[in-house]
Amino acid sequence: MEKEEAANVFKDLSECLKTSQMSSYKQQELNGCALFLCFLGKLVNSEGRKVHK
Repeated sequence: MEKEEAANVFKDLSECLKTSQMSSYKQQELNGCALFLCFLGKLVNSEGRKVHK
């Protein structure tokens, strides 16, 4: 993975984290799943961008 792509994935992950932290305490457990899915989606998107180049 190129440095730039890794940086993009990291940026996406931190955005996901920020989003999950804003939610209420009751949703913490759900957010764990959402965070993982969000990150997974970003990862798949970056892989997809690689393929389409």
